[in-house]
Amino acid sequence: MNDKRISLSRIIAVNWYGFRQILDVSGHTLVAGAFGTGKTALLDLLQYVLLGSHWRPNRAAAGNVRSRSLVSYCLCDTNTRQNGQPHYTRQSGVTFIGLEFTWPQTDAERRQKAEPRRETWGMRVEFSSATAEPRYTWFGIPERLEWDQMAPGGTFLEEDVFRSWLRREYGRESVFSRQVDYLNEMATPHHLYFEPEAFRRTLPKAIAFEPEDNVEKFLREFVLEESTLDVRDVRASVAAYRETHAILANQKDEADLLRDVCRHHDQLDEATREAAAFRHVSRQFFLDQARERHQRLAQELEILRRDSERDRSALAEARSELEEARKIIEATRLEVSADPQAVELEKLERRRVDLQAEISRAEESRKTFREQCSTLRMRWNSWLKRGDELADRDPLCSPLRAILQVDPSAVENLVAPDDSTAAQARASLAAVFPEVWQDASAVLKDVRRQEADHQRRLQQLAADLETLGRNEELGICPVFRALREKLGDKVRQLGRLIEVREEADRWWPALEIYLGARRFVLVVEKSDYPVAMEILRRTPPGREPESLLNPWEAEKLSAKALPDSLATKVEVEDPLARNFVTHLLGDVVCVESSDALDQSPAGRAITPEGIFKQVPLRRRLLPEKDVPLTLGVRGRERLRAA
Repeated sequence: MNDKRISLSRIIAVNWYGFRQILDVSGHTLVAGAFGTGKTALLDLLQYVLLGSHWRPNRAAAGNVRSRSLVSYCLCDTNTRQNGQPHYTRQSGVTFIGLEFTWPQTDAERRQKAEPRRETWGMRVEFSSATAEPRYTWFGIPERLEWDQMAPGGTFLEEDVFRSWLRREYGRESVFSRQVDYLNEMATPHHLYFEPEAFRRTLPKAIAFEPEDNVEKFLREFVLEESTLDVRDVRASVAAYRETHAILANQKDEADLLRDVCRHHDQLDEATREAAAFRHVSRQFFLDQARERHQRLAQELEILRRDSERDRSALAEARSELEEARKIIEATRLEVSADPQAVELEKLERRRVDLQAEISRAEESRKTFREQCSTLRMRWNSWLKRGDELADRDPLCSPLRAILQVDPSAVENLVAPDDSTAAQARASLAAVFPEVWQDASAVLKDVRRQEADHQRRLQQLAADLETLGRNEELGICPVFRALREKLGDKVRQLGRLIEVREEADRWWPALEIYLGARRFVLVVEKSDYPVAMEILRRTPPGREPESLLNPWEAEKLSAKALPDSLATKVEVEDPLARNFVTHLLGDVVCVESSDALDQSPAGRAITPEGIFKQVPLRRRLLPEKDVPLTLGVRGRERLRAA
């Protein structure tokens, strides 16, 4: 539900009593202080801006300060007298008083992060002396009024210059020549929207902070109209309104029902027509399909009939020719069987034909064999040359030189003129090939695996460089990414806020390991904490253990650091992050050696080598390999350079 209240967001009190400042307020603001510090002065400022001459000053004051007036506030009455006259701090001067009001934003304006609507109402009052009449400039502008606009360079604008500036920037309607025009315009619905008469009666009474003995009397005097209201006509009107409203509501329900009936009837008619049209179109479609298939099958049947007639004629002719050929062969056999030499000659001819076929097959096989041997020689030479090149170019491939030590004469004999020599060379190479292939494959498999590892490392480095360019910690941080999309640069990781002092670089690795996953703690402002908490609740965790820092709890943490502790080796500008870091590192004392750990009275201590003491235990924090230094701006530059 949207809040529709207009809120007081700023009080301008320049040369008003002892105030010379602009006060920002919001929500429920408590004004507290000792007697005479100006609490009543602020309440009277509110009265004068909103009521003008109808104000009742000093309603919330006690003692002799109840005699204050406009001149005593503008020239700062000291509540003393000199030569029988009131004594003022300022003999003359210019006073600016005003109130800034802020309108609530809609959901759409909040999503667009638009500035809320603001109006500033107030006046410029100038006294040339304590006894002179003041000169007023009443104004109302549609935005915030800043100090530099009232007094550029520290000097107040002259009255005419100030009026001209208001008219030039906000139009003639922003300046009022009479107080009554100023008050009436401020009370209109377009601005603060209040009933002037009732407001004048109730505001002074409200800020007096005096208990009321008779609430009914207070309501009659300050809230209700003076004359008794005749409510009979109002009651009759309310009853008639309720009856009419009930009738209209019933008729509206009936009209809505009839509209629904008509709409459903129209939908039914339309659906019925569409169903009938669909059935007709479907049947017509099936009919057209059947006709097309009938025509296609009829054409195919006619073609098959013609082919069948041709095949029958060809079959009859073939049978006739076959019969004639059989008769001729039979007659020939009878004639040949009578001559023995003719029979032997026929056998030799058949043998010659068979041998000729075998010779042709042998020649073709030899040709294929020679081509295969030539191809094998070319491939072996190519493999050996490629292996030498890889061994020279990449140290990881150097084992290939020993693996590919094959007899060069065997490779060259593949193209020897003698087929038996080529066959022996081919057989010898075939015998060593499986072992060579297996060993070379093992080497290349290792090379490909290392190449894949290097490729993944390059991709990771590219991703890390992109992450560093966004001023983020390395790692998979889905909560931080989601907060960045919502809050922008207002969310930061703790590791990016910690800077290691240059003289403490030797303690940097110990700091990195001790902080560990706490480098991914997310720091937000108090105003953004509810939104960040909701995003943390909705977002699944990633690889890195992300945490959200509660700003109110962080303020309450102990911020005392022991001398020469890890907290003294770093600098943190953000106050919330500084409190948290001091809480984490402030009691971890830095000592130079393992022996000093035992001598140190501190409950927790650490050496540059990473030996950590936490009474009564000792353990080594630092790993064997180098620790990446990532903290702060210098850590990010180190990672980029690496």
